[in-house]
Amino acid sequence: MSSKSWAHHLDDLLEVIDRIRSYTEGMSQNDFETDQRTIDAVMLNFVRMGEVVRGIPEEIQEHEQGIPWAEIRGLRNVLVHAYREIHLQTVWKTIQEDLPLLEQALIKMKQEGAV
Repeated sequence: MSSKSWAHHLDDLLEVIDRIRSYTEGMSQNDFETDQRTIDAVMLNFVRMGEVVRGIPEEIQEHEQGIPWAEIRGLRNVLVHAYREIHLQTVWKTIQEDLPLLEQALIKMKQEGAV
């Protein structure tokens, strides 16, 4: 698969991260956990993120091992199939700690010409 056929997925992932950040900006953890509309918007975007990752070729994922591809897909699966088991504290931690690191890794990936 040529980079042109999947490169837009990186931009989609960065857009999803930006949306989640915009939805939760200025919120405390308690604000987030009590705002069902924001929870729904964030969860939908995490599902979208998992779907987008499926479009990135396996060989690229294997080359970019610093990005937790399997975990991203796994979160999508939990949100879709086991949503009652979601712990909002874990989602909040993911937003605060993991998404900034993922964003940096994706930007670096683009800058280094992986696409």
